[in-house]
Amino acid sequence: MLLRGTGWGVIATIAGVAGVAAQQQVSKQVVAYQDQPNGDKRCDRCVQFQPPSACKVVQGPIRPDGFCRLFVARPPV
Repeated sequence: MLLRGTGWGVIATIAGVAGVAAQQQVSKQVVAYQDQPNGDKRCDRCVQFQPPSACKVVQGPIRPDGFCRLFVARPPV
C-alpha cells in the first residue's frame, strides 16, 4: 500500500515539473509498467513515448506495446 501512495506522489511531482527541462525518470515498479498493452492503451500511443524504446518519464528501455499508469493518449493527427 505504501508503494501505491508513493507512486501517486511521484506522478504529482512529475506533473508539477512539466516545464522543467531536465525531468527525472521513475522506476518501472513505481508506475506499474507492464510489457503488454492495457486494451488500446500502449506506450507507442502515449505522449511520453520516445521511439524506438524509451519514455520521457520511465527509466530504462520499454516496449512500444507496453503500458504504465502514466499513460496519456497522444492527440489524433
